Amino acid sequence: MEIQVAMKKEWIEICDAAEAEMIHLADTELDMPIGVAFVDDQSEPGWIGRDPSLQIHRPSLRGCWPTVRAEEQPTCTSPFQCPDSS
Repeated sequence: MEIQVAMKKEWIEICDAAEAEMIHLADTELDMPIGVAFVDDQSEPGWIGRDPSLQIHRPSLRGCWPTVRAEEQPTCTSPFQCPDSS
């Protein structure tokens, strides 16, 4: 049980540190798009807060946040595509 408590405390500390880094980035880089990944010149991912030479991974733009569109009813052309609405 003690090891689980220690692991949970460590996990919370890691999460709190990551949150603080993200908030700092959001507060200091106001033009930074939300929800993007960062990569180096070899396309290896990294955290821009630790390596300012990283670039935005262009395919991730708008890819990490859902897009809400008008509500539509599904158009079913096959009984295998949509559940039976009856």
